[in-house]
Amino acid sequence: MKRARPLPDAPQPWWAALRDWIVGTVSLLIAYAIYQLALVPWLEPVHARTGARGARTAADATPLLPSEIAALFPEGSWERRSPRLLATPGAMVLFQSNHSQDDGRMVIRPCTLVLRSRRERPVIVRAPEGAILRFDRPPQLTQVQPARFLGGQLTGEVTIERPESRPGAGDRLWAQTRAVQLSHTRIWTSQPVQFQMGRHYGSGRELILSLTAAPSSDSSMALGKPSELELVHLDQIVLEIPPPKETTPRESPPEPSTLRLTCDGSFLFDFGAQTAVLQRTVRGVHVTATGVID
Repeated sequence: MKRARPLPDAPQPWWAALRDWIVGTVSLLIAYAIYQLALVPWLEPVHARTGARGARTAADATPLLPSEIAALFPEGSWERRSPRLLATPGAMVLFQSNHSQDDGRMVIRPCTLVLRSRRERPVIVRAPEGAILRFDRPPQLTQVQPARFLGGQLTGEVTIERPESRPGAGDRLWAQTRAVQLSHTRIWTSQPVQFQMGRHYGSGRELILSLTAAPSSDSSMALGKPSELELVHLDQIVLEIPPPKETTPRESPPEPSTLRLTCDGSFLFDFGAQTAVLQRTVRGVHVTATGVID
């Protein structure tokens, strides 16, 4: 395999746009790993998780969503119609039905995850066709020793969204793919992936998020931290480049240009080194506001 090629040097506004896109998009992909934190209190015995962290089971959760959570969903959506839910300090799992099977699988339909943080806007992961979680034995809330998590899948179409920080801010984050697989060591999908952050967007296929070894934990679903993100087949990344701010009072504000990046290989992001790499034959096309290509 040919050696990875770093991203080509570019003026600071170009790199700043790419950097911001990477940070924002990667933070959403991390949400796939974080989603296990929302499910742990539900799948483990209730008495083991109540009190200190204030977890609630679906049985005693309020049938009404908090207004700030309900506002995240459009009028008429099932999430607003008294869904079953589990709430923890950091997340909510919304669903309408769930059942365990004799082979150790638990099926949730549909499945919406709301990941909350004091410092960040909420992240919404929606899998209308539901989720399938696999365990070493049928999970039961009354088990003293929780069933061990083996893997899982968000079935069908999966969308991930972080709303704008304020109306008109232009920093909405959105991604869409299908059939997201989950294990202790990685989170992946072989399906096409589309993503957008504000006016930046891109697409590719076969996304792999590698995880470090999980630390020792009492949680039956403990996952490691993200170590590397790879989009095996990159179609394109299109960045909107902000125009220079130096204008005279008589000049009209300049229009932004775009930078389209493609390559014949993959896109890699190393979490530890905070570096991004495009592999094999990197191409960049800069299109100005007047349509001039350079």
